Amino acid sequence: MSTTKFQNIFFSSTLCAAVLLSGYELGHLNTFSSGAAVAAPIAPPIQPPVAAPVGDVFVTVADRAMPSVVNIFTTKNVRRFRPRGYDFWQHYFDGFGEQGDDGEEGFDPSAGRFQGDRVARPMSLGTGFVIEADSKGGGLILTNNHVVSGADEVKVKLTEDEGERELHAEVIGRDPVLDVALLRVEAKRPLTPIPLGDSDALRVGQWIAALGNPFGHGHSLSHGIVSAKARALPGGFGKYLQVDAPINPGNSGGPLVNLAGEVVGINNAIDARGPGIGFAIPIDAVKAVLPQLKKSGKVERGYLGIGLAARPADGAPMVAEVMPGAPAAEAGLKPRDVIVSLDGARVRNPDELVAVVTRTPVGQRLKAEVERDGKTRTIELRVARRPAQS
Repeated sequence: MSTTKFQNIFFSSTLCAAVLLSGYELGHLNTFSSGAAVAAPIAPPIQPPVAAPVGDVFVTVADRAMPSVVNIFTTKNVRRFRPRGYDFWQHYFDGFGEQGDDGEEGFDPSAGRFQGDRVARPMSLGTGFVIEADSKGGGLILTNNHVVSGADEVKVKLTEDEGERELHAEVIGRDPVLDVALLRVEAKRPLTPIPLGDSDALRVGQWIAALGNPFGHGHSLSHGIVSAKARALPGGFGKYLQVDAPINPGNSGGPLVNLAGEVVGINNAIDARGPGIGFAIPIDAVKAVLPQLKKSGKVERGYLGIGLAARPADGAPMVAEVMPGAPAAEAGLKPRDVIVSLDGARVRNPDELVAVVTRTPVGQRLKAEVERDGKTRTIELRVARRPAQS
């Protein structure tokens, strides 16, 4: 599947809803009533404008990052139905418009004419980038899960040099929730890993570059700025980076890099309603699951079975829904309970609570300090495995 397109982004539930199965967000909007006059805030001192990159800065970025970028091609074996018996006209007119077994237009005389033929059909084009390399020419590649999901074969091209052959890639780890996949390739030649940066350190307005294989045109670089951080998307898990650098179909899985050539995100989605709104998975979220992907090929996340909202007064995580039979229900949590801390560490909002729960090992117990009806009590919660998502 090519880059995910969101046709209508009109509502975004909190991250906790994705992690804790379901839920909704309350009190997210701040309201202000008229009343007594308040003192006007003092404007901060005017800072000199930040100069845009000049000279060959993006040339340097391309030189650093492009050698690590790979083009990804996927195919799926599908059953092709042919008419039974001999087709006189097809024999003489080369079967115009039909795909042969080699994927090219035309009649394939070696193929059978009976129902049940199998043919590899192209599925998607995408991008990935090398994050590790060994001395024997093998390496690990990161991309989006939706680029390789459902594919029977995944191939990569390391460069666009003439004569560059496609290499078979093995999918060794997938996280459908975060939309990340880890591939292994045996190139039998040195690979160039790209360093992973710090997405939390990004600031709105910071320059970035998106690299990928847009529409199959090959290695390309586009640039822009970070438009926003911590964007929630419908059906998404976590908080995304919003950028105005063009992220076109085929760019999925490519690196979003800072001016130092470090990966700060993975190109993931666009808002189909207009240009200039793209989304990337923060690389810090990816780094958090990489050890599990390398070790077991999958990611386990903690789960309590609650939906959360932000308490209007202070944004604290408030229970909006409790799933029957879930660990939260077993422990006695109720709607409108406010969770103040977990294992003695204060949680200020639903996102912080979700972050703690998701990284807690399955089976471990957490002591939650809970406010209910003006009183504080301690409830022990068993962390379960989050239900699988394909």
